[in-house]
Amino acid sequence: MLARPRGNFGVKKVSFLLYLRYTASVTLRRQIAKVLKKETARRWPKTADVPVEVVATDTRFGQYATNLAMRLAPVVKDSPVRIAEKLAEAFGSGRPAAAQVAAPGFLNFTLPETALKRLPTTILKAGKTY
Repeated sequence: MLARPRGNFGVKKVSFLLYLRYTASVTLRRQIAKVLKKETARRWPKTADVPVEVVATDTRFGQYATNLAMRLAPVVKDSPVRIAEKLAEAFGSGRPAAAQVAAPGFLNFTLPETALKRLPTTILKAGKTY
């Protein structure tokens, strides 16, 4: 988890809530990457060394995206779109995000509307145990 800003910077409650929102965003991105890594290892064990990167994207396509399927295609020897479709199945319940496949093999992730709103409260309640 990211360290909370220390000292008196004139930080008001709004600034701290923005900080929590940023922290929540990083946490959700890590959760998505963790699900992708687990699903990749389960389906294609020989791809364990392929890095999983989830990045923020244009909100027209969702909040996050990855090109993991395109990086896996040469190793798996399958179409990036088919690989993306298989990876998207891991997000069938919409948790931590809903996944959509876009050609040529991108996976776009859309968070539930309340996800970023609820996570700061969860972090505050959990305190140091989060």
